[in-house]
Amino acid sequence: MKVLILAYDFNPLISVGAQRPASWQKYLPGYGIETVVVTRHWDEDIKQAADYIRPSTNQSVLVTTEANTTTIRTPYKPNLRDRIILKYGEGRFVLLRRFLSMVMSIGRYLFPFMDSHRPIYLAAQQYLKEHKVDAIIATGEPFILFSYASKLSAEFNTPWVADYRDVWTGSLEQHASGLYRRFEQGLFARFERRYISNVAFISTASPTYRDILAGIHPGKRIEVVYNGNDINNPENILQEKASNHVFTIAYAGIFYAHQKLEMFLQGFALFLKDRPREEIALIFYGLEYYPEMKSRILRFDATINDCITITPRIPYQELMVKLRKAHALLLLTDKGRNWLNAKVFDYLALKRPILLVENDKGILEKLVDEADAGYKAESAEEVCAILEKLYQVFKNAGEPQLAFRNSNQYNRKAQAGVLAGHLKKL
Repeated sequence: MKVLILAYDFNPLISVGAQRPASWQKYLPGYGIETVVVTRHWDEDIKQAADYIRPSTNQSVLVTTEANTTTIRTPYKPNLRDRIILKYGEGRFVLLRRFLSMVMSIGRYLFPFMDSHRPIYLAAQQYLKEHKVDAIIATGEPFILFSYASKLSAEFNTPWVADYRDVWTGSLEQHASGLYRRFEQGLFARFERRYISNVAFISTASPTYRDILAGIHPGKRIEVVYNGNDINNPENILQEKASNHVFTIAYAGIFYAHQKLEMFLQGFALFLKDRPREEIALIFYGLEYYPEMKSRILRFDATINDCITITPRIPYQELMVKLRKAHALLLLTDKGRNWLNAKVFDYLALKRPILLVENDKGILEKLVDEADAGYKAESAEEVCAILEKLYQVFKNAGEPQLAFRNSNQYNRKAQAGVLAGHLKKL
């Protein structure tokens, strides 16, 4: 079987969005499925927000082929809004840029020249003119890729799969206040229904997303394919010991406005009182080049900042080693969100206590409880109490007494096998 995958985020970009299709390219051949990935050129030195919108160094289509997999990388050129940012910075022409963002977010679905992702579509179309594939997968976002997959499916009589990493208009509904937001949500909902009308099936990263999508697309086949972890030599990593000298809490990756960072920081501040600062560390991996997130951490309470470290992005395998050396792994969300944070699968595999703040009373609580892999907090005081418990284990030079049941089942190889099974039903 041969599958063509449209993916904007892809290696060497370090992101959850890139890891998902990269794992399919890596593991689907082992299940008898040849892959062709069409993506954009990503330069190696993506560090800060502006780097995402710079023109790619390579401005031609590059095709590389290895055993049972082909990668087609297309050039990237920034649109007008992004050229303004690159030339003048984030602080100038803000209203003009907002207007351009509004026009382009809608216009790219109506006028092809307005979409900077269009080279992906053109390269995929050219490939399909010369080669036959058995299925097309578009993984969003950007969800404009769904538009492209739908068109290619119709043009080349090939079934396609819509992979929702998020729920697109289902997410917009939560923020649809104001006249324009309601207009935007309604318009995108029409686009979404149009593109999904000819889909073979929908895949998504969480059971909670499946439930939302079932309401948006009644009667459509919807399958869950988790993100999972992709740790090399997990047995070796699990040999790593936590420090005997510094009690370390670690967090990996970015966070969002709804996540209860401040609840955790307040509890961390309570925990720090009357304790030796030199033996306590809170590390945020990968946030150095996100000024708003960094500021949100450091402005909360200046008295705790001497215990906080914020690092640049770190390659995935190296990051896994560093997280394994921590005494607790912080997982941020909020009650009722029922949002599946992909890093939970890495945390489960590393078998270090997870600290869920705030308890979501949903999918994350379910995963942590099923594995007996950590603790849930619903207040700063509970955060403090849990940290004190873990700190005493550290002081006694012990290992956490948790079961970590079935924590190895959520790996990307196994999830690629789940996807392969669904594809072969086509």
